[in-house]
Amino acid sequence: MSLIEAKKNFVIDKAVGIFSEKSMSGVTIRDIAQLSGIGEATIYRYFGGRKGLILACALKLQRDVREVFLDNDNKLTGYEAVSRFYNAYLKIFNEHIELYRFLSEFDAFCLSEGFDNLSEYADNIDEFKFNFMRLYRDGVASGELRKIDDVETFYLASTHALLSLCKKLAAEGPVIRQDVHVNKTLEISALINIILYNVKAPE
Repeated sequence: MSLIEAKKNFVIDKAVGIFSEKSMSGVTIRDIAQLSGIGEATIYRYFGGRKGLILACALKLQRDVREVFLDNDNKLTGYEAVSRFYNAYLKIFNEHIELYRFLSEFDAFCLSEGFDNLSEYADNIDEFKFNFMRLYRDGVASGELRKIDDVETFYLASTHALLSLCKKLAAEGPVIRQDVHVNKTLEISALINIILYNVKAPE
């Protein structure tokens, strides 16, 4: 790794840290420069501005969780592998809840600020889908998973629901009294169990 790449990664790590603690809209390049000890001009040269740095942070976080979703144990059966895939959402919630807080703000930032090119980010998301499709096909072939007519829509609906729930529980505090009594881990587990019940072949 070159010195420039090492410095870029250092800035990204510091930025991810501050974005995990503070609202994305309230963080400036100056804040990140002061935290990292890297000059503002250098950060602008590396990333082209705040939008470029925020996207670099999103890509880093994608890489950080990639192994949780994509590195599957070859000894797992079709159902077990799909179960592990969905339970990765809960594992990340319990171990890296800051990821969901960042994603919640990142989505809002993308909508409000606009991005010229999110192709790499979108390509990485497709990789998760392709991995799921492979696991699903293996599970159907082994008879462990039910055949779903439109499995891509099932994938999108189930992962969107899980991701939205994880982001909500990570980013929002209690609003009404019922929210105070929510066990966040159990709530995510319940949704995962509903999804797995609908994908598992009947015995």
